[in-house]
Amino acid sequence: MNIRLVPFTWARHIHVALVTVSTSVFCWWALIVFVGLRGAMWSAQLDGPIFIGVLSFGVVIGGVVAEGTLDARGIKWWVKSILLGALLIGGVGAGLGAWVANFLLLKISSSAAHNFEIAPVISSIRYAVWGFCAGGLFTGLGLVVVRGAKEMFNLLGGGLAGGLAASVVWWISKETYDPFFASGLAAVTWGGVTGLLAWVVPSSLYSGWVRVLSGTRFGWRVRVDGDDNSSSELVVGHYPLGLDMWLPANEGVRELHLSVAVTEDGRYLGRGMSLYPTVVSRFLERVDLRYDPEKPVPLETPLSSGDMITLSDGQTGTHLEFVMLPKREIS
Repeated sequence: MNIRLVPFTWARHIHVALVTVSTSVFCWWALIVFVGLRGAMWSAQLDGPIFIGVLSFGVVIGGVVAEGTLDARGIKWWVKSILLGALLIGGVGAGLGAWVANFLLLKISSSAAHNFEIAPVISSIRYAVWGFCAGGLFTGLGLVVVRGAKEMFNLLGGGLAGGLAASVVWWISKETYDPFFASGLAAVTWGGVTGLLAWVVPSSLYSGWVRVLSGTRFGWRVRVDGDDNSSSELVVGHYPLGLDMWLPANEGVRELHLSVAVTEDGRYLGRGMSLYPTVVSRFLERVDLRYDPEKPVPLETPLSSGDMITLSDGQTGTHLEFVMLPKREIS
């Protein structure tokens, strides 16, 4: 299966954040090394905008890496996302946005002008926050180029929240430690908050499968989803014709024993089709889906990745597992 796709567990909710944190910290480290080797090649008033632009570029490039590898994007998408989304909007745009915010503060507030003139990098949080927020807004715009306008509000909100959180962490850390550690923690915060709020690995990249865990057909698995991503159904039993998953009758499986269906909105359901035990087991829960003749429709329960299913005729049984696996396979 696609080795670039994370397992369908809680880890997929933080996967993007881990990537954006990594790239943001790497870009911060590269800036520190460059300044350490070559020295600052710009005025002190540009330290803040350049720092913000570099962090924003790092966050957006992390979004490019996450989206491009998970969804196996083409070369044209990579070029557009890196040059337009990350470099031009996420990097240069964020730096210019922070510079404009500082410039307006200098014109509007005399106390801000005095603060920036003395120490532009470590100025008061009530002035520096505007530059960080401007950079965060451009981070969101860069991610819109990467992900598309469909999730614009999430991306803009995540970028803005990341810039705001980074400014707060930067200020508190600067007061406690020193500007070096503060800048590094700001990079971690910006990447982490934006990655957590912007998006998670979408469930649309996965398909539901039924896997046999016992008996003579151990290890066999069948995909529930159809090729066109519409509603589909998989039937399990030992009836000799027309079944999606045929299992031997001497292993506790009835002619029509279980149905696993996926709806058009991506929900998976298990339905009992036999009078014999059809048990779905999960953490702190056990559901028997055996068919009740007094009811007009079969019993059903939602299925989640890792649910165990036991089919039995009262004497012996077969164990199945419902599991979510990546759709895309690497040739």
